[in-house]
Amino acid sequence: MTSKSVYKGFYTVNSKIQNPLLTLNDSYAKVWDYMLRNMKPFNRVVLLQATVAKEMHITPQFMSKVIRRLLERGLIVKDGKLQHNVIYMVNPNYAWNGKADDREGGSHKFGKLIKEAKK
Repeated sequence: MTSKSVYKGFYTVNSKIQNPLLTLNDSYAKVWDYMLRNMKPFNRVVLLQATVAKEMHITPQFMSKVIRRLLERGLIVKDGKLQHNVIYMVNPNYAWNGKADDREGGSHKFGKLIKEAKK
């Protein structure tokens, strides 16, 4: 079931799933929040880690560690590059930016990207 999220333009898919995210320390939670706030349609986030780290007052090394942890937890997956930026896709099981009817296709795409990343 989906419900309108506090974030502009997208839906929370399952608020019960989000509870484990509360166990993230403040810096991890801030990066996750940044990704949700900057999520484009179909859950894409274009990210230059060094720039975001500077904005958030954390080191680029720590930013890399946070991204690695979000990848390991299955919260995000890499979805390409745009010049020096990495494009990530946020797991549609946590939030969805787009029409509710398109979320199933987004989940399929996310699963495909996860499988490709594990190769």
